[in-house]
Amino acid sequence: MHLNDILVDHVRSIRSLTKHPYSLNIIDNQMHPEARRDLENKLPDMEILETEGIHHTFPVGANKAIDTLSKDYLFLSHTDMLMSHNWLTALAQDLENTEKRYSVPASVSPILLFYPRLQTSPDKDLMLKTLRTQRLMEPDKVKNYMNIHGVPHSPWEGQELAVSNPGIITDNGWRLGGAYMASKKFFDEVGHYDPMMNRMNDKSYGIKALMTRCKVMTSNGVYLHHIGGLHKTSGCYAGEGYYEDGIHKAYGSETLGAYYQFKKKWGFTVFNKVQDGSIWRELHAAQENGAGKALIDKYRKMG
Repeated sequence: MHLNDILVDHVRSIRSLTKHPYSLNIIDNQMHPEARRDLENKLPDMEILETEGIHHTFPVGANKAIDTLSKDYLFLSHTDMLMSHNWLTALAQDLENTEKRYSVPASVSPILLFYPRLQTSPDKDLMLKTLRTQRLMEPDKVKNYMNIHGVPHSPWEGQELAVSNPGIITDNGWRLGGAYMASKKFFDEVGHYDPMMNRMNDKSYGIKALMTRCKVMTSNGVYLHHIGGLHKTSGCYAGEGYYEDGIHKAYGSETLGAYYQFKKKWGFTVFNKVQDGSIWRELHAAQENGAGKALIDKYRKMG
């Protein structure tokens, strides 16, 4: 089954299952032109926004796209999130369950969801089970997760922080096994932290770039994002493509992936700063002095 057909099915499912007025937007700067045209034909009411730059890696390119999004939305980044059968259907129902359980809109409760390609099943009940979040009723488990991943462990203005799935170690290095879904208030807060400062791992910086970048969000809606990083040869960053009738249709290569493109665009100086974490220290120091935009402009001009 073509990935776009699965995507169309999931979009229709989530729209029918959730009562929220989410307008679904796809941000994908690596979508193959033919795949995009096919998707536009199948979902004429679907807004597809192209980002500029490597938005998983530096908070420049996607800001323009984020600023144009609607006030209430479910924002999906990179179509590889949607390859898992029934995943969006289960997500939509889980949102409803969350709202009923806590009598609040799901968008105000920060949730860390499973990375969908790690949890795949045609069984909707099983999918819902894997999407269950572990609330602060299990504080030790939650705190341990936060310690491992460097995410600050504290409630935000009375909101509960929920997490699930500690991720996996892949043959290509560390990959965080989750996706964040939270309100703007959540990202406004976590954006002040520097969880990846001393990780010394170029595979892990996606989460820090995400947190930094999300501080510019103007929406109060829900934000759902694939947590990734710089991968040399795997993941959508390296243009892994998709399968059609059992045939791999790659639309990229290592030299088209983010790992290579980031070095090409920003140079080795900035790339090394990302690897050792110093770029985040610089950015946070600049933000505290109101000079964050100037620093970003400085590095942008170097590209």
